[in-house]
Amino acid sequence: MRKNFTFLMICAMSFLAFGSQAQKYVKIPKTTDFANPTDIFPVIMGDTIADGSRIDENTIYQLENGGFYVTSDKLVNKPSWPLQLEAEDLNDADNKPVITVVPNASGSYPSIFSTEGNVTLHNLWLIGGEKGPLESYGGGFQFLGENARVIIEDCILEKVKYGISLKSNGMKCYVNNCVIRNLGVRGRVGGNGRPFDVRNTAIDSLVVTNTIMYNFADRVFRSMGATEPHNYIEFDHNTIFNYFGHTGSFQFAAANKVVVTNNIFSNPIMSGTPLDESLNLLHEQTQVDADAKKIFTINGEDVSTEFTFSNNNIFYTQDVLDFYEAESRVAKVEVYSDEIVKALGGAEAAEETYFTEMLKLDSIPVTILPWVKDAYTDRTSTEMWDFVVEDISRAGTAFDNGNLFDFAAFDAGYAPTAYSARADTEGKSVGAVFVQAQMKEVRYVKIPKTTDFADPTDIYPWIMGDTLANGNRVSENTIYQLENGGFYVTSDK
Repeated sequence: MRKNFTFLMICAMSFLAFGSQAQKYVKIPKTTDFANPTDIFPVIMGDTIADGSRIDENTIYQLENGGFYVTSDKLVNKPSWPLQLEAEDLNDADNKPVITVVPNASGSYPSIFSTEGNVTLHNLWLIGGEKGPLESYGGGFQFLGENARVIIEDCILEKVKYGISLKSNGMKCYVNNCVIRNLGVRGRVGGNGRPFDVRNTAIDSLVVTNTIMYNFADRVFRSMGATEPHNYIEFDHNTIFNYFGHTGSFQFAAANKVVVTNNIFSNPIMSGTPLDESLNLLHEQTQVDADAKKIFTINGEDVSTEFTFSNNNIFYTQDVLDFYEAESRVAKVEVYSDEIVKALGGAEAAEETYFTEMLKLDSIPVTILPWVKDAYTDRTSTEMWDFVVEDISRAGTAFDNGNLFDFAAFDAGYAPTAYSARADTEGKSVGAVFVQAQMKEVRYVKIPKTTDFADPTDIYPWIMGDTLANGNRVSENTIYQLENGGFYVTSDK
């Protein structure tokens, strides 16, 4: 599948960037005591020689599966060395190492990261902080560094004020097979709570694939303040549900190319678009038609953005539709802002880019509709329904907010007989869940090396000829492994 090749290409770029340097592995021992976790800050930030230089600028820090870890301060790397954190066993997704951060003297939680160079995070559970009912989180997962690259694979990210924040120009961010949840300010309506936040900067690339996002307060993607367009934004095969959408959903601002394909959007912008100005529920609308919230927006008129929208299932559950019908001060949002409709060729062409099939996701947390209803009952309340979902194991503890779920049973799949199960651009499933299951069946092909620079191995026939007699791929989920120290070429694209 195309998304698999995307990450193969990323891995290849990583190899080219660092392959000439011998990698050093540092294993950080775990504790299994949640109350006494291992502090990774001194291990990583203190991994230096006497003059302050890194012992090895290409170190991978491995955390033991099932372990509890903290960082006592922000992890800050430099452009000269990549921050690389991963689980020791990358295949054990059920026992990810847990990393959280130590609160400061005031009790608030700083960001885990404030990086300045490349970052790779693999098979980790990142928790921005732990708070009781209606107590809001601080910080987020912030990444800086002009032209820096961030790769996040097989991770859970949760419990922060804002999510993945890209704060420098030219950054590239690739997120795959992740879960992002529990973002924003609790107990009230607020502007934070975004999985992806880009402000005052123009990024090179954001590619988000096979990722599940739910229980958050604001937009999926927020962009405001940049004076230049983003180069490339892609959301493919994601499942997104249970978000309030305080100020919208996808605010692209300005971009050269946008690709949104094969996703499931369940109840996008559940809070709807307000019809009563006194509710004070319409903020930060930067599109031309700023009098209402839309799922996808772009700034300016007659935009030159190259848009690809296709095969997305956008639907609302009956309870949300009933609320819109009963509450005269709210309306269901439209899908596209006017300028996107124009760029797609008009209303009829725009409607062909998505379909509507009401799905029942198999086993997910309860709807956040009570929070939406609270917002329309008393906009000024600071004790609205708590959208943060905690594991059922926290029942009766200080973290029990009444919104509990058995995460061991989490399954955002749906009936295989549904139209959505064969509705993507390749006739397969839309959304993240089934694609994730397919991607676990990985086939490896080792391509032999030569050590003669003048006579390298040609990888083209190995990769492009890896087919059956009928021309189909032997496997659509193959990782081609190149031997260290070898010389390779490709004889064609």
